[in-house]
Amino acid sequence: MKRILLIVLLSLAILLVLAQENEVVIDESGNYGSIEQIVYVDSVWAGHPVGFSLLSHGNRQYIAYYNAERRMVLGQRNIGDKNFDLHVLPATMGQQSLIVDPVPVEGGLINLAARLLLDENDKPVFVYHKFDENGNTQLYVAQIQEDKWVYHAITDWGYRWFFSGNGSINSEIKLNGFRQRDDGSYEVDYRHIKYGNGTILLDSNFCKIGKVIKPLSPEKTLEIEGTFPGLLIQTANDLGEPNDGFKYVLKWETINRNRDKPRKKPWPEPSRLYLLKIK
Repeated sequence: MKRILLIVLLSLAILLVLAQENEVVIDESGNYGSIEQIVYVDSVWAGHPVGFSLLSHGNRQYIAYYNAERRMVLGQRNIGDKNFDLHVLPATMGQQSLIVDPVPVEGGLINLAARLLLDENDKPVFVYHKFDENGNTQLYVAQIQEDKWVYHAITDWGYRWFFSGNGSINSEIKLNGFRQRDDGSYEVDYRHIKYGNGTILLDSNFCKIGKVIKPLSPEKTLEIEGTFPGLLIQTANDLGEPNDGFKYVLKWETINRNRDKPRKKPWPEPSRLYLLKIK
């Protein structure tokens, strides 16, 4: 019996080594960039962090954020224009919902923990996180196949991020990006409290085949402008693909989350929202 168990364990170890040897690793860590231009956009609320969005498509750019009065603002411009055409939205908006994955309550999914893109057939594909069958938090891909949503895990992490209660919380696992590469493969950027920052490489069918080693982004080297205690730099990556060969990032500053509970004054002054043009 012991001999059979030893053979099984040795076989599993050999399979693990073979799987690691077949992993695709793309090392882009030496591709350092530099900030070519900083465009001032608007003054924004600095009392707590919320998600801002930037989307470049061809020669057009679109942004969405909350201004200093905490009103949602949409902006657009031609890449190369000095200013954005900004529009403050009404306080309330209607919406419709579509269930992609029926994740139960306390199933490991949290607000804004998903990224969306369109595949080469213009069908929506999501990346998000939830608990696996063992209760650990994993990243999943959901896509439409034969008119049905199907999903599978693309990580095998041994960590469970359980959250509860009301209001905004500090993220232990965060999706930072989901995009298609020039060769037709896809990559998913993440930040993990245990496993650090990383980029997962997916094939054209959205199956994990390896990883991409990324360089340190220039915006990570910027210093905080404000003087209020506890300010942090916030960034939002471009969700699209501009046609001018540059990378664009939104940058602003806020203090940390407080589960949406009121903070006693003094509050930080509104921070400045910038668009960074990176070579």
